[in-house]
Amino acid sequence: MSLSIAAVARETGINAATLRKWESRYGFPKPIRTAGGARRYTDEDVSRLSDIKRLIESGLKPSQVLPMDLLISPVSERRDVDSRIQRLLGVLSSHDAEAFKAALLAEVDAMGVEDFVRKVAAPMTVGIGEQWLNGSLSVYEEHFYSQIMQCVLDLTARRERHDKTMPVVLLTTLAGEAHTLGLDMVQGVFAHHGANCIHLGGQLPIQEIANAAEAYSVDVVALSFSAAYPRRAVKPVLRSLRALLPASVSLWVGGSGVRFLDDVGRDIAVFHSVDEGLEALAARHDRIRTIANHPANDLARV
Repeated sequence: MSLSIAAVARETGINAATLRKWESRYGFPKPIRTAGGARRYTDEDVSRLSDIKRLIESGLKPSQVLPMDLLISPVSERRDVDSRIQRLLGVLSSHDAEAFKAALLAEVDAMGVEDFVRKVAAPMTVGIGEQWLNGSLSVYEEHFYSQIMQCVLDLTARRERHDKTMPVVLLTTLAGEAHTLGLDMVQGVFAHHGANCIHLGGQLPIQEIANAAEAYSVDVVALSFSAAYPRRAVKPVLRSLRALLPASVSLWVGGSGVRFLDDVGRDIAVFHSVDEGLEALAARHDRIRTIANHPANDLARV
């Protein structure tokens, strides 16, 4: 079943002009176009828009909830949901922390850290967020999930052996960005590939990040931004941080809060997937080995 923009406006209470503006500015909703160019929306679009309207009415700004990775069907309702996630959601619903932690660690052992992050941690986190978004999950339950997943990812990273020729990567978020679960996933995958990850948690002022980069002699500063981070502040704060870092230190950013970035400069790398980050990690590793073999060379930025 498909609905016209007028019908969607009536169903959601969001006027047609706003729907068109969101489509242009944030890429959502994405209506199907008829042969004549008319917009047609699905029932799922209406459901998501209703959730968004509820969040905005609670005090959030459109830029804080659009775009966001949570705008997909709940994990528990996806037809292609992995049976692993279904089992894990069942354990999670029991509110048994040790059982859930053990179940997650068993999946890490069975799948390996990369597949665990891609096929379990990432989609499950999105699904948990969606359930919180639509009101079917309590705040305490979302925090319960996040803390245990963070613990498992941290344990997984600590089990990996560092390769001294791999880059030293400082992981953190800027002041005002409290979401760090994405960084935990990156740490797990990077550590699996031998990187020495220094995870400082979240919400550091840019001067503190620069100080830490110097103190730990890092090769890369990696930041994560969620959709909740003020969109207009992203570019200015990145440019400010870039100015504080030595040219030899790469600045990498990722997360749903930077998907809109287009022209941020060649000296700041924006990644949209773990695979892009791994490619950059491998490239940086190659350059470090080149410098080790040829000390006279300068280390180029990624």
